[in-house]
Amino acid sequence: MKLDLFDFQHTAARATLEAVTTAFDRYRSAKVTTSIPLIAPTGAGKTVIAAAVLEALVAGSPDYDLAPVSRPVVLWFSHDPELNRQTRERLEAHSEVLNGRVKIIDSHFSAARLDPGHVYLLNAQKLSAGNHLVREKGDNTGYTIYDILDNTLADPDTNLLFVVDEAHQGQREAAAGKDSDTIVSRLINGHGKAPAMPVVLGMSATAERFEQAMRSTSERLPVKAVEVPVEEVQASGLLKDTIVLDTRGEEGRYDLSFVQLGAERLKEVTRAWQQHSRRTGDRVVIPLMVLQLPATPKPDEVAGLMDALITTYPDLHAGSFAHARQTHTEWDLGRYRVPYIAPTSVQHANDVRVLLVQEAVTTGWDCPRAEVLVSLKTAAEHTYITQLIGRLLRTPLARRIDGDDVLNAAFAVLPRFDADTLDSIVQRLEHGSVDAETGEKIPGRDVVLNPVTLTRNEHIEDCDQVVEVLETLPSYRLPGVQRHPLTRMYTLASQLAIDFPDVAPFAEVNAALCRVVDFEIESHREEFDAALHDVLHVDVHTTFVDRMTGQTRSTTRSRRANAAAVDAAYSGAKRVFPELANRYVKYLLVHDSQAPEGLEEGIRQAVATISAAASIRGIVDAVYAAARAQVTTLYEKNRARITTRPELREKYDAIRLMSDRPEPVGLSLPTSLVAGRGSSEVPVPTFAKHLLADSHGQAPVQLNAWEQTVIEAELAHDFTVGWYRNPSSSGRESLGVPWVREDGSEAILRPDFLVFSRSGDDVGVSIIDPHGTHLTDALPKLRGLSAYAKQHGHLYSRIDSIARVGETLRAIDHKDARVQEALVAEQVSVEALFQDERLSNWHSNL
Repeated sequence: MKLDLFDFQHTAARATLEAVTTAFDRYRSAKVTTSIPLIAPTGAGKTVIAAAVLEALVAGSPDYDLAPVSRPVVLWFSHDPELNRQTRERLEAHSEVLNGRVKIIDSHFSAARLDPGHVYLLNAQKLSAGNHLVREKGDNTGYTIYDILDNTLADPDTNLLFVVDEAHQGQREAAAGKDSDTIVSRLINGHGKAPAMPVVLGMSATAERFEQAMRSTSERLPVKAVEVPVEEVQASGLLKDTIVLDTRGEEGRYDLSFVQLGAERLKEVTRAWQQHSRRTGDRVVIPLMVLQLPATPKPDEVAGLMDALITTYPDLHAGSFAHARQTHTEWDLGRYRVPYIAPTSVQHANDVRVLLVQEAVTTGWDCPRAEVLVSLKTAAEHTYITQLIGRLLRTPLARRIDGDDVLNAAFAVLPRFDADTLDSIVQRLEHGSVDAETGEKIPGRDVVLNPVTLTRNEHIEDCDQVVEVLETLPSYRLPGVQRHPLTRMYTLASQLAIDFPDVAPFAEVNAALCRVVDFEIESHREEFDAALHDVLHVDVHTTFVDRMTGQTRSTTRSRRANAAAVDAAYSGAKRVFPELANRYVKYLLVHDSQAPEGLEEGIRQAVATISAAASIRGIVDAVYAAARAQVTTLYEKNRARITTRPELREKYDAIRLMSDRPEPVGLSLPTSLVAGRGSSEVPVPTFAKHLLADSHGQAPVQLNAWEQTVIEAELAHDFTVGWYRNPSSSGRESLGVPWVREDGSEAILRPDFLVFSRSGDDVGVSIIDPHGTHLTDALPKLRGLSAYAKQHGHLYSRIDSIARVGETLRAIDHKDARVQEALVAEQVSVEALFQDERLSNWHSNL
């Protein structure tokens, strides 16, 4: 794959591969046909997951421990020719293996069969009545699709996978598409000479949708759906964190003013991406505005809107506009002639900066650079708006951008919406919804009304010192794509050698690991000697039977193992110790004074040594622990150099997170934060001393009544110099504390507040976390904070959890050894903990 998959994508790809290869085996052995649903919400990267699956089928994959499948053929069916082209571009963009192997079946397709090792894309229009692919031919003019499938499946060694891309079929198309359904049914069930499809993989928005499609098919074995959890997509950074809504504050028509505001938003986002590219070296994203017009727009009014955009943002010009209306022809607006562009082409047409649309563009439209929406629809047409906003949620670089909130937001300008309708949209966006076009689940997002951009609060005395304290705090993140401890260590060493040629860590870490192996062999000498004997020798047991008495006696003798047996053991060692196994063999050939004479015998002995070591659990565990320690040592030695280069931080964070446990990564104050001022009816309260604020030193922060009481009490202290509302996102801007759920799985707690206080010349920091005692996860979260305090408490003034007791708020400080001791007890009451005046302190009154 040309890109690194997220952990949830790896998991889905692995589960899908297991289901598909098992289904292939069932079909070959017993002609059992199978259907497999792959269910994923908006932004999950269904095509990325599919590309990983298809690549592994064609070429095999060490990541999934899979050899290439015998003669694999993939037929991919969708309902739209444009989606076929888009799918080919994506598959080839994601996978080097699939480059040149993806073919679109068009009107000129004349092959007798589908070639193994290829992916064929087919759409419903090619199988409509009268098309040569379905027309019975008595004149030898070619093959129908059913002839082609019959010829393909005539080879018993061929493994045919039929992919049905249902995720991009609109509900309206589905309702009207009986012909399309008949086509799919014939392909799946078999028609004429063509047998039924052996294995069907349905990529669908919901399990129900795929199951409904399968009800009309012949009997086939249904497999449990491979489902991508919505919450994992939310946490991945593939979707924008925030939706920013600009709305009118009073009655009236202000279309031009709000269109100009949209131009300002486009200018702001464009400038932010340019600055990000200069800072990090990432490619420059060219943002797109979508201007959603009324149902029957007048040409002169549309031209007036274009004038307003160009006047407000002079980088725009007549050539910056295109439309995606159903006419598919150039749009004559008098002084402007706006070309049509196919929606699937917009993402790569960077010269198009403003796309004029009327409804929701098209089913399944995907354009991550679309970041600003200005909608002139009325409240009665809110469905079109929520659909389009759902299409603005993908992050352009397929990841969260640390430090700049503008780049993690989608902007929507809605001048024609009243307060009631706006509230309905906010509810849908915050709590998630289902796209009426595709049926996809759209995860909920934070919604910001009438935004203001907050930057570093220079009204705070010694703000630089405060920020420096914040950025020294250890913040944990859950592991990403887990890698072998040795692979992770060597990956880090390689990256350091690339970025800092003077470091050259390879020799150092390799020698250190080889010495660990030496030490552990001595520590496990008796067990090791037995294992080494087993590698180098084959025990032959001989039994003698006395024919007269029936008595038996046995002898055992050892024979020298042949080269194939030693090689088999070494293959296992290379899986246990990737990269290290080969390096240790070379190390022994140079450093082992006890090595036998002769190169061939020396290699045999070295190979047997690492093979024996790889079979002993104690040695393996020690080597893995040493590799993890080397990652920490290498990173800490180079941390100062890495953290001064923003373009490197994320790269090294990703390597450190190739772990099997939460890892501490850096914490950074964002350069900007988009906050909402709320509506005129319900404004968001503002606070002083927040680390990010507007030009007046004020920050609008949405808090519940309990949180507001807590922060007001903290701000009332003379020694409090600043505070930070810890974000709920998983990026570098948020402090994370690991905790363990009741089921043993690991999670990350994000305390509500960091509060900074002055003590002489020093600035201290405290974690302040209002904590509901009634919640089922209250106790394990408290234990997580307590464990964090044991390890890092010296960096904090206080680590307080705060809970309500009667009409007061009481705090327990996790730095207190008595609190830590109470929390490790098997039977502990959270309520009693806060009520105990020996362990808790009064914080404030409600």
